[in-house]
Amino acid sequence: MAQVTRALDESYPLAVAKMRLYLDKPKTRAVLLKPVRSNITEAHGQVAALLRGYDAAAVERIGLMSADALNERLDRFS
Repeated sequence: MAQVTRALDESYPLAVAKMRLYLDKPKTRAVLLKPVRSNITEAHGQVAALLRGYDAAAVERIGLMSADALNERLDRFS
């Protein structure tokens, strides 16, 4: 999870920043980022579903952020 969080904090914003260099319109960027965001949120949901079978302490140690926190993080850079 630490590696995923680092990617969300470093790689994703870098990719969005590079897109801003070439794509002026926010709608265009949003259309291109939609599949990326969709894949990220889908993978997050799959991990969350797998973790439902574990006790709360184990899930806490893994550090999976809530779906709302994930969306807020993705929205920050869009």
